[in-house]
This record gives sequence, C-alpha cells and structure tokens, in this order.
Amino acid sequence: MEYLQPAIDKAACDAGCGCDVLTNVIRNGLCTGCGTCALACPTRAMGFSEGRPSCDRDRCIKCGSCYAMCPRAWLLGTYKEALSARATDSKITDVSQDGGIVSALLCYAIDEGIIEGAVVAGTPDEDWRPIPTVVTSADEVIAAAGTKYSMSPTLSAVKEATRQYGLEKVGVVSTPCQTQGLRKAQAYPFARFVADKIKLIIGIYCMENFPMASLDTFATAKLGFDSLQDATKMDIGKGKFWLTKDGEDSGLAIKETHGYEQAGCNICMDYVCEWADVSTGSVGSPDGWSTVLTRTDDGESIFKAAVDAGLIETKPMDEVKPGLGLLEKLAKGKKDKNGKERERRAKMGLPLPVEY
Repeated sequence: MEYLQPAIDKAACDAGCGCDVLTNVIRNGLCTGCGTCALACPTRAMGFSEGRPSCDRDRCIKCGSCYAMCPRAWLLGTYKEALSARATDSKITDVSQDGGIVSALLCYAIDEGIIEGAVVAGTPDEDWRPIPTVVTSADEVIAAAGTKYSMSPTLSAVKEATRQYGLEKVGVVSTPCQTQGLRKAQAYPFARFVADKIKLIIGIYCMENFPMASLDTFATAKLGFDSLQDATKMDIGKGKFWLTKDGEDSGLAIKETHGYEQAGCNICMDYVCEWADVSTGSVGSPDGWSTVLTRTDDGESIFKAAVDAGLIETKPMDEVKPGLGLLEKLAKGKKDKNGKERERRAKMGLPLPVEY
C-alpha cells in the first residue's frame, strides 16, 4: 500500500474509497464517463453501468486512487497544500495585488538563483495595455507588480527570455489558459529548446479577461472617469470590478461586466490555474492576503523555502474567512456555467478546445 499512500492522503472521505467518486463527482453532475477511475483502480473495484462508475465494496481497498486521478474530482485541481499568505516586505505589498505572493516568490527565486529571470505581464503603457516583459532582478519584478485585467500575450516573450536574454532557468506568471499552453509546449518536442528552460510557473486565478475596449467602457461609460488613464489601480473583489483614482475606489458590479469579456473565456473550465506549480489569488483570504495552492514538488519546495527565509508569512486556511469554501464555490461556478456554454456550442456544431 505504500505507493498508494499519496492517493490515500488525498481521499475526500475518511474511508478513502470509491464513494468519493460517487458522492463528489457523479452527484454533483461532474462525471464525464471517461473511465479514468477504472483505469486508476488497482483491484478493479470500479466498474461501469450505463456510462457511470460503480464501486464493488468487497474489492475496494480504500486507497482513494479513483478519486485522486478523476479529472473532475478536484474543483481546485490537485494540490499539496492550501494556505493564506502574504509577503512580509512592504516594498512588495505596497505595490502588489492582495498579498503580493507572485512578486515575493519571483524575487526569492531570482535572488536565490532558482531562476535567472521571469516573463510577466509588465507595466501597462498609457492606456493600461499590459506588455509582455522579461524581468531579471527583484527591482524589475516589483516595478511590474499588479494585476492587469486585459489579456497580455505573455508567452510570446518566453523565446525572448531564452534567446535574447540567454536565460537557462525561466519563471513565468500565467493565467489558466496560458498555463495550459506552457504545459503543452513542454510536452511537444518542437518547443523543447525553449520550454525545457521553464523552471517555475506561478498561476493566477482568473474568471475572465477583458478587451481593452471593455475596460475603457467600464471606466468612462459606467464609472464616470474621463479616461481609463486616470486609474492608478485595477482590482476585482467583493463582487465588483474596481478602479482606483486619487486614492478613492470606484466599483462596478460584476454582473454589469457580463458580456464584455473575451469570447474565449466563456468556454474555459479552469478558475484556479490547475496546471501551475503554484496558484494564487485573493479569493478565500482576508483583505491584504492571498490564497495559495502549492501543486508540484518544485512549487511546494520554492514556496516553503520563501516562507522559511521570512519573505512570506502564512496562516492555515481553516483559520481565515471566508475560507476555501468560497474558492471552491467560484471554481465550481465557472465549470458549471462554462460547461453549459460548451454544451450549447457543441449542439450548434461549433468547435471546442480539447480537454486535457
């Protein structure tokens, strides 16, 4: 049973059996009938009836493998630990979003030589349009801090980082769709000379992104700004899209932004950047803190090292409000809503992206 211990540890119920799939996947309408649970089961306890899994309890050894490998089991994707965290350096927290975790991790990784630089959505130009930027120092990381809510073609600068800058160890800050692109690049041989140099992927939670024209509309037509250029900060939280001007926040209800997002966002099923090394965002944590999900061995190792070095402080998620439940609710909401849009497109014969 030793090799199964990680799956047992991840089991959703105390028993760690096939009921996890039945209760948490099928009854929540998430099952696709893909057969992964049967593939995962070492004793062939998982069977299928009319396209749905069933569990032979006499054969089940309660290892949790079926649930651990189910592609729909984890609303937040597979992760090692969930924590509420924030950077301890005021130079970072003063300019960063939420708890400044992205900036703190990049600064630590660069200073310690874990990466030589990173590709980020850099400082916006005059109209807040984000610019793909290669940063190679902590000062450059801090200068590029802050979330931009229009899509940045960040990955287009990965080749620049490896070829023009000559970086052999690269970090990337990416949205869920960009992270999927990075993982595909790492898997496909024609990108290996670039993708093999990616050593750290920090994912940011993302419900949707907006074209620049939409952001202009939010600022001028809905919030009464003379220009989007008047804003000094953008944020999304507490059910609103926020713009800051002269230290004062103006909020627009999220429901009023519906229909202004990029069309491709409406079929994305990933809210929490499930394929990153470390994922982070504000949801679930108090103001000034971020919710962090460490996902891979490398991500966990780098995050813990930054904590040990005193650059990041943490709290258990069960000690903060609103807690992990809100993050799970939003992640499920995106899967449900965009799953319906996928079904609508499929019925119309429109193309859909391949599931991973």
